[in-house]
Amino acid sequence: METKLPYKWPFALDVLKRQYDALPSQRLLAFQSQFFDKMGPNMELRLFGNVGYMTTDPKNIEALLSTRFEGMTPGGGS
Repeated sequence: METKLPYKWPFALDVLKRQYDALPSQRLLAFQSQFFDKMGPNMELRLFGNVGYMTTDPKNIEALLSTRFEGMTPGGGS
């Protein structure tokens, strides 16, 4: 079951800004890990009106890596 990434600003701009701020100090992984620690291995992420998913679940990662993405275009079309 996915949980939604919590955010306060429209379009999750607060999360995006905090990730951007974590980049120079090389703390992006630590920043993102805190959400997985609190919410579990799967998250739904909505940025700029688009839906995405983040996972640390080994089974989901294996399924993604074994998927053939040939012919795929951004936005889910084929």
